Amino acid sequence: APNLRGWVDVPLGEAISKRFPVPVFVGHDATLAGLAEHRFGAGRGAHNMIYMTVSTGIGGGIIVEDAIVDGASGTAGEIGHQYLDMRPDAPKCGIGHVGCLEAFASGTAIARDANALIAAGKGAGIAAVHQELQAADPATEALSGTHEQPKNVTARDVTEAAGRSDAEAVAIITAAARAVGYGIVNLLHILNPSVIVMGGGVTKAGPLLFEPIMQVIQQRSFKRPAELVEVVPSQLGDDVGLIGAAAYVTYRQEHG
Repeated sequence: APNLRGWVDVPLGEAISKRFPVPVFVGHDATLAGLAEHRFGAGRGAHNMIYMTVSTGIGGGIIVEDAIVDGASGTAGEIGHQYLDMRPDAPKCGIGHVGCLEAFASGTAIARDANALIAAGKGAGIAAVHQELQAADPATEALSGTHEQPKNVTARDVTEAAGRSDAEAVAIITAAARAVGYGIVNLLHILNPSVIVMGGGVTKAGPLLFEPIMQVIQQRSFKRPAELVEVVPSQLGDDVGLIGAAAYVTYRQEHG
């Protein structure tokens, strides 16, 4: 890799293009994933679309009239950091924002709530699923050389336990889903998209996630945007970012 020292005050794309004689375009990963879904996935045909990824964090990409919304500084689309709770003691997200959507509904937040439940002497079903999944994962033994289980459960464990109808896991996923629903209502009222495409590992919860989201939308949104919008899962899987990066080259050539 080229030495980028001394280029910290230069936009990254410009800095790299000075080193290599080819055009260079740099975009936000969630925005590029949104572009991929808009052009090739679940958002095809939608002129106004929002992509939301619910994974370790929550990010997004916004398409308005077939164009990416970058904002004045290129940071538009941080939909995980819209605020849902004004209390000073509300949960914090990974970068320290208090009361934002990511603090309530990301994979990190789901794991935090599950581990707190277990620390309080509850969550036996989630803990059991965690142990089962870790025992079945060859990577665990390869990394440690033993069958010792990692201490903390993950969002994957909670999602799997919820899929097995564990009531405490279902409650955690439902709470996260309702928070996402409130976030989507905000987006509907501000941007009025026709499609919201959802990706990321937490969406593997399927109807356990999507049904509470739709309930909140029906309860809290203005009637017309709620009737119009479709909330659908991503179609492009783990390659969505790579597809978006390739699509971004064409997009930038089209839009300048």
